[in-house]
Amino acid sequence: GFEQVWSYGTGSSVKLPGTAADKPNVYSFGTPYGYMYDDLRDKSETLYTQNGVLKMLDRNRKIKTAPERWQENHLPFDFVITFEERVFDAVLDDFATNRHPRTFEPVYVINLEVKDTHTEAASGATLAVQ
Repeated sequence: GFEQVWSYGTGSSVKLPGTAADKPNVYSFGTPYGYMYDDLRDKSETLYTQNGVLKMLDRNRKIKTAPERWQENHLPFDFVITFEERVFDAVLDDFATNRHPRTFEPVYVINLEVKDTHTEAASGATLAVQ
């Protein structure tokens, strides 16, 4: 029931699981989810179906065109919810060093520590809504 919800990444690129933990698939922010989906399906439909990455990308491409980087947005927010301490730290750093205040309204930044898996992300999303 929330009308204005955005999702961002804070890293230098989008990293998705690859064939090994030290071999992620790396894409630039702004790369369409549809492109990522097709690329990974072509690389190994079986692997990326089994690990849930294709399902996640399919869901994401129905919501928005491409992933966006937090540091490149300039929207005002009432609440910012992060799901990992390093992301929380990056958001706070961005507020402290890169943003020019347009208003002096408070922004609540909340971290809910959630393991970066599809199952945990689903329960983390439910927790955030509650």
